[in-house]
Amino acid sequence: MNVNTIISAIANGIVNGFIDLFNIITEGILSSVSWILIAFGLMFKNPLTSWAYDVANGQNQLAIPLIFTVIFGISIFILLFFIDVFGLEKDIDEGIGGLIDL
Repeated sequence: MNVNTIISAIANGIVNGFIDLFNIITEGILSSVSWILIAFGLMFKNPLTSWAYDVANGQNQLAIPLIFTVIFGISIFILLFFIDVFGLEKDIDEGIGGLIDL
């Protein structure tokens, strides 16, 4: 074995380690985002499904749309909170400003 082979093997090991680490991190983030989106979807689906069954059975429960509206408002508040926490608000404002300038 010469020096080039040894250095090449070490460099390949380091690069492959970083690639594996990046894959693990991105898979974890994507999995978390997926579960959050599923939870938000169920948050909308369950009240509407229950309300639809009640209306189909002749039980006009008007509270379910009100509850749905409250849940929707809370989810918008949470979304705005995350946009503010991650600093995306400035990026969104700059993007909209750039589109308006066009």
